[in-house]
Amino acid sequence: MLATVVDWAALWQAAWVSIVIGLGILIVAAVGVAASLRAQDDRSAGADGAAVVFGGITIVCVAGLVGAVVYGIYLLTQ
Repeated sequence: MLATVVDWAALWQAAWVSIVIGLGILIVAAVGVAASLRAQDDRSAGADGAAVVFGGITIVCVAGLVGAVVYGIYLLTQ
């Protein structure tokens, strides 16, 4: 009876996709924070070229996170 009520394959797919996407977003956020801190340290040390590179990495990570949020909202509304 229980096997006919719950679609275990769909439940498993939703679980592993959520885990993978969640870890991906976590890693992108961590790289963005680390790059931001590294850019600040390099800027303080006078290494302006490295600070610009790490600032660019930070911007790309933030854009990726914003894109993930927008895509998630899009998926929820469809």
